[in-house]
Amino acid sequence: FEFNASRGTIAGLISVGAGGDAAKPFITNATGVATGLNADRVDGKHAQDITTDAVAASQALKPFAQVAANGTAGESRGVPANGVTNPGGAGDGVYAVAFTGDLAKCALSATITGATPGEITATSAAVAEGTTIVTVRTFNSAGTAADRAFHLSVNC
Repeated sequence: FEFNASRGTIAGLISVGAGGDAAKPFITNATGVATGLNADRVDGKHAQDITTDAVAASQALKPFAQVAANGTAGESRGVPANGVTNPGGAGDGVYAVAFTGDLAKCALSATITGATPGEITATSAAVAEGTTIVTVRTFNSAGTAADRAFHLSVNC
């Protein structure tokens, strides 16, 4: 079949019964891409752009930090350079992790890493527009403050 319209914006219509998700407008055994009919584009965006944008948006809602016992940052997302500190004078087991963004409506989850049992707390406080500091305190299994490696994740 062929559609050709010299005027107007619609060249033809394919109607299948009552329609719906189970109805198929046509079937083909062709495997090439039809010129001008490209399911790889939606609203002017290529499928790769949609995937990239969706992944970036999803990741922005899930910042995290991996922190060594000495306060050195490992892998992280949403943490600026030098955003993890083990502040001198604050005592053993006290860390500050700076995150970009407001975490007021987010949940914090902190976990001691390694085989030795211990305890951990995490408390957030907005310090400036677009920045939140999470104070993490780590303890040994007896409840005494101790420098411990941990992972900190934020779910927004």
